[in-house]
Amino acid sequence: MKHLGTALIAFSVPLVMPIVIRALLRNVGSTYAPGATAVDLTYGRGMKALGIVSLVLGLIMILGPLFPTLNAFLKLEPRATAAVVISGPFGALFLYLFAEMLIVRHRVDAEGITCGSIFHRPFKIGWKDVVAVDYSASMSWFTFRAADGRVGRVSLYMNGVRTLAEISLAHLDHKVFTDAGLKSMTATAAGQMVATHGRPN
Repeated sequence: MKHLGTALIAFSVPLVMPIVIRALLRNVGSTYAPGATAVDLTYGRGMKALGIVSLVLGLIMILGPLFPTLNAFLKLEPRATAAVVISGPFGALFLYLFAEMLIVRHRVDAEGITCGSIFHRPFKIGWKDVVAVDYSASMSWFTFRAADGRVGRVSLYMNGVRTLAEISLAHLDHKVFTDAGLKSMTATAAGQMVATHGRPN
């Protein structure tokens, strides 16, 4: 029992990776409707299932190392403290992914984009107020920056992202896009992002 938490962590990550990859590749474009003028962006069932897996992994990584070493941790013994300190942040990350995939949603229409987050209430950025659009290949998300400093981020792996790209390109001056933003948004509108794992050709 002493090393149960560590063992579960070591074996769970490689086991879940194929689920992650399949969910990401199947999710994008599954609800694409050509010519749509508005869309609600949400994570599909595959991604929500991944969120449940993230919840389980998060609880394992936070609680698994803690219980077998609780007394030692409370006494600040270095080995026990290190186990909790190292696994804790990763567990918190998995819990964040769970909340992100089950709660967050955005909406895009002819007026602008309404951005959701687990950290704040939804807010709307009108197309006329967008001053910059970028894309992060490492995080696989689009960033919309408003003139008043508000920032909305939309994951590439949400249902409806292709329609988001089409509407954004139709309503925004292309000068507000960074090179990465314009290249990635154009590729997404053409349905090319899935094949390149989040990186446009």
